[in-house]
Amino acid sequence: MTRDHCLEWISYLAETPSSATGKPLGVISRKQRISGLSQLFRETAAWQYDDVPGYALITAGDAPKAPQRVPRFIPDHELDQLMPVIDELACLFQRAALLALRWSGARRDEIRRLPLDCLDRYPDGTPRLRLLARKTYKERTVPIHQDAADALQMVIGLRKQGQDRPLVDERTGEQIRYLFVRYGKLISSATCSRSPCRRSAKRWAWSARAAGTAKNAAPSQPTASGTRWEHSSPNAVPSCTPS
Repeated sequence: MTRDHCLEWISYLAETPSSATGKPLGVISRKQRISGLSQLFRETAAWQYDDVPGYALITAGDAPKAPQRVPRFIPDHELDQLMPVIDELACLFQRAALLALRWSGARRDEIRRLPLDCLDRYPDGTPRLRLLARKTYKERTVPIHQDAADALQMVIGLRKQGQDRPLVDERTGEQIRYLFVRYGKLISSATCSRSPCRRSAKRWAWSARAAGTAKNAAPSQPTASGTRWEHSSPNAVPSCTPS
């Protein structure tokens, strides 16, 4: 066996569909196979086996590069353009959800399932958010900005005016009065956390057409790429009124 044989095998992995999926192996799977073969060469050389090359014919440099992960945060210059659009939202539910996501770093489903008593304060007066037990089966609290606390407090005030029944948590079996409830049902994650920037661009474009300036292209709007809350369609969100 020579190095050319190994390089042909690496090309074969990248081009030949697998029997399981009908597609070529992904980057991670190819890296694992190449690493295993490279380790085999090193160990057989160290054990001084007969009929082996006696050295590694391929190294880590022959493996494909791992794909670059999407950043887990929004760049500051995009965030500065996004926050004014969130502040102008007419839907108090969506505005509170987006601000809670912005300042807590919680998952979309964690925000969607916030209980009615989710907001309190640390002894020094800093607002804190109580997140229900989900993936780890443990409750946790996180500090949040005063802007998010004010938005959540407005929704809490509206929800306390209603007399809706509590809902049953499918994981714990407890009856909980959730914060983001509409018509007796939990508001969807898409409604709570859809990015408003695309809708803002749509409104601007339609206004331009109505004013007879459709030939002017609408300016590009920032998107919340890389966050947990930009995975839905850009359709308009219905008005979220308390139940």
